[in-house]
Formats: sequence, C-alpha cells, structure tokens
Amino acid sequence: MIIGIILAAGESKRMGTPKALLKIGEHPFINHIANQLEASQLDLIYAVLGENADVIQPVLARNITVIHNPNFKEGQISSLRTAIDKVQYENCDGVIIALVDHPLISTSVVLKLIETFYQSKKRIIIPTHSGKRGHPVLYSREVFAEILEAPPDRNAKAIRLENLEETLEVEVDDPGILVDIDTPQDYERHIARAMEAAPKD
Repeated sequence: MIIGIILAAGESKRMGTPKALLKIGEHPFINHIANQLEASQLDLIYAVLGENADVIQPVLARNITVIHNPNFKEGQISSLRTAIDKVQYENCDGVIIALVDHPLISTSVVLKLIETFYQSKKRIIIPTHSGKRGHPVLYSREVFAEILEAPPDRNAKAIRLENLEETLEVEVDDPGILVDIDTPQDYERHIARAMEAAPKD
C-alpha cells in the first residue's frame, strides 16, 4: 500500500493568502490534489497543516485526514518528518509526497510512480518532464528512518542526494509536474488563465 501525503503547513508569505485555498475550478488546491490521489487508488490521504490550519481545515474534503505540525516554522522538512512519524505505524510500502503549491498533479503520473516503484524496487521515484525533476515524489518505507533523523537544516533534496543510487527518475508527458505556485503572478499565469481558456459546459 502507498499512502498519499499533502504538505500544506507553509506560511504562504509571497502569495499573501493560504495556497491550500486557492482554486482550480471549483476546488481548493488541497482538495484537488486529494481527489487526484484518491483516483489513483490511494486509500489513505493525509494533509500536514500548520499556519492557517484554522481556516484550511473546515474546507477539507472528507477523504483527507489532518496531521498538525506545531513546528511548521522550521520549514518543509519538519512537515515531512511529522507526516512520516505518523504513517510509519501504518502497513504501507511507501508514501507519495505532494506539495500544495504544486497543484497540477495528475492521476496518470501518480499511477506511473507507483508502477515504477514496485517494478524497480528503488527507494525514491521522481517524475521528470523534458529532463527536469518535478512533483509529487514517492519515498519507500526504507527511507523513513533517514527522514525522521533529519536535522532542521536538511531538506528533502538533501535526502534524495544521499540516496542517488536508490533514486530512479521516470519521464512523464505532463508539464504540470513542474508548475510551482508561489506568487499571485504564478497563479494568474498557470491556473487562472488556464481556467478561463477551458471549454465551458
């Protein structure tokens, strides 16, 4: 079993509003991501919340279980550690880590990561598009201990660099894996305009 985890504890300083609540169509980013994970046959989906948890939690879809990170100001690695500390007791083979500011996640990519993971037996599976690494990323249970022991000054990228021989890149035909929404300009360019251009029913 693979568990889905959405990291959504950040302060969203550059955006000026919680990124988890930005909309793709009618759905907040966080619910859109959860829906794609659920459609990929993931039975358990967690969201790590920190800043703005009081306004995010009431709008969460019912398929999301909340994990609170009281140390969210320590950065993304603290949220990853908090999530792994929770799911390490589940009977899972690994986790798909999705970032709330990378909302253009697709079921096809998630399924490809899972398929590649079970076929390759590698510890970390990363999607790429045109040779560039994107998100989400799959981590095997074998990496959990390393994540839990990571100090605050390390990040997920450092953990991946230390597992180069056990990391496998999988090329996907989906540029959405590269889209990072950090500012209002990013949202306008990648999300708002795409929604305006989408065909109406």
